[in-house]
Amino acid sequence: MIRTPFLVGALALALGGFMASNTACTATLGKDVDQCTVNQDCTRFPGTNFCRKSDKTCQPLTSSDCPYIYGNYQDDNAVYLGAVISLTGPYGENGGYKPYEAAVRTAIDDFDKETKGLPQVAGSGGRTRPVVAIVCDDRSASENDNATVLRSARHLVERVNVAAIIGTPSTSTTVAMATDVTIPHGVFTISPSATGENITLLRDYGPGEGPAQGLLWRTAPSDTYQAQAIATYVQQKLIPGVRAKYNLSAQAKVRILTMLRGDSYGEGLNATFRNTAAFNAIKAEDYRDFNYGTSDSAPSASDIQQQIKDFAPHIILTFGLAESQAKIIPQTEDLWGNLPNTKGQPRPYYVATEGLVADLKDLMTRYSSVATRTLYASPSLGSVENSVFSNFRDNYFAFVDNNYLGEAASIKGRVNEFGLAGTYDSTYIIAYAVTSATSGNKPPTVTGRDIVAAMKNLVSGDPADLYRRKIGVALNTLGRGQSVDINGASGPLNFNLETGDVAADIPLACLKSHPDTDKGEGYSQDSGLVYRVESQSIQQNTTTPNCDYSL
Repeated sequence: MIRTPFLVGALALALGGFMASNTACTATLGKDVDQCTVNQDCTRFPGTNFCRKSDKTCQPLTSSDCPYIYGNYQDDNAVYLGAVISLTGPYGENGGYKPYEAAVRTAIDDFDKETKGLPQVAGSGGRTRPVVAIVCDDRSASENDNATVLRSARHLVERVNVAAIIGTPSTSTTVAMATDVTIPHGVFTISPSATGENITLLRDYGPGEGPAQGLLWRTAPSDTYQAQAIATYVQQKLIPGVRAKYNLSAQAKVRILTMLRGDSYGEGLNATFRNTAAFNAIKAEDYRDFNYGTSDSAPSASDIQQQIKDFAPHIILTFGLAESQAKIIPQTEDLWGNLPNTKGQPRPYYVATEGLVADLKDLMTRYSSVATRTLYASPSLGSVENSVFSNFRDNYFAFVDNNYLGEAASIKGRVNEFGLAGTYDSTYIIAYAVTSATSGNKPPTVTGRDIVAAMKNLVSGDPADLYRRKIGVALNTLGRGQSVDINGASGPLNFNLETGDVAADIPLACLKSHPDTDKGEGYSQDSGLVYRVESQSIQQNTTTPNCDYSL
């Protein structure tokens, strides 16, 4: 088992500066030992480089897959982490990645402004340690194409020597990165939005270790809870509501169609959905499901047409990703009324997973009436029940206004998207765990397993909201070797220390066809409904719905 150190303090993994130096002694970047002792020594090479202290070589910090870096990377005491998000591909194109990039940057800015970084350690010269993030691409390609995410991970782990990575957004790329790179190298990984059940079951620890030493964590609750939320809503609320709204007789069956993506995400959700107690009532109606595969063209227009023509469902459930809002919903709306079985029939209600919300602007612009008939499960939807989210939102909006001129409205309008608050939380979690792992007389060199061991100090003790104004108190407590109980913008973050999972209630989100973007509103809103894990029921929360949904 390779142990990759996360270097801090005087031994810190450091990034290249821009001032000239005469210390470096070779002219081949990264090829010869004893090229450097500090970052400044690497300025003779072109590009953004740093002095890798483990072998005293100058190494490139960025790559074609890892183009961005945020924080004071020139400081030799800097603490570095990786962030793997979708910079390209269907979720990253046209600036789609920027809300998530901004979440990382906001957290970095919080530590810089409040405390100038993490507390000093032995060998740091009495100076604090700035937090720095290197942002890389996962492309969010198909499940069978993980080349980009693996290149990104190898750059972070093998060249930059980070011991902690945020990401990736999806289950398939997270599992690929963890299996091939981060677990073999002993790197701590925390995903803000990978929800697949197979993550819980993945063997993420080394020989002679057990689940308590697992390296793969997430701030997003497992799909188990998302599937339970959808099944419970359909059984308790939607079936009775549709029956009443569409004047169906007591003998008539409600027609329910599930369209699922044929990968670990869609098939896993569907399997869990079918195993819920609520499914017994659902299958007693007229129920069917359709697996449309994983190709880039799936589901095809003919697939959708066949399902609608044969069945004319009252309710459509979508267990997939961007294709839900890009293909399934719009093509169903276009076909409705034009196919024989749908003429004169009321349009269907849609219930989707969190994969729906890649970008809702086009859907709402072209099919605004869909907002009256669509809900989706949103595991980390910020609501007024979570004051930490409110603080994060205000802080995030201020940062975006100051740093994304001309793009602020569109970025702020996506603040409720699943995984965004979790991205912010994950940055804090790594920074706090590193602080705990280097407290007292502990060595300043931190590995991924040291971070795992420190996670127990983030789940009990004095409450610690993950928010800028609370950083100083939390760092002081952790720096004294004590524990805190973190509460994130994405939720309470009650981690299971053996699985790395969190258990959480699942809010249901609704859509707003014409949001007030000047006020930071997005197309996604809190419906006021939430699935309570403890009672296994749909309940009203304290939010006043601000969307178009009607049942």
